[in-house]
Amino acid sequence: MSRPTVDLGAKHPMIGDRAHSHAAEILPGSQGGFTLVELIIAIVILTVGIVGMGGSTGWAARQITLSDMTLERTIARQAVVERLKSTDFSNIAAGSDSIGHFQIV
Repeated sequence: MSRPTVDLGAKHPMIGDRAHSHAAEILPGSQGGFTLVELIIAIVILTVGIVGMGGSTGWAARQITLSDMTLERTIARQAVVERLKSTDFSNIAAGSDSIGHFQIV
């Protein structure tokens, strides 16, 4: 007497040899992976992101340079004010002064 065999692959598509042919049953000729259109769209999105980051990096560098210059000018002005505060009023002459390469008017 022969024992009945159970084909598990027939009941569940992910078991047995039918697991490899399941994708082909859904889309004939499909082997999985990405299509050329999907890759091109992904590359375009990635490029837009990288260009945006590059632009904001340049903007941030300009802002840092501007803030450094503003800080140096503020320190130079403060030095002149402190020197004027310590000088006797009768010894202060009209005109301009310079600290380093900054001209204080």
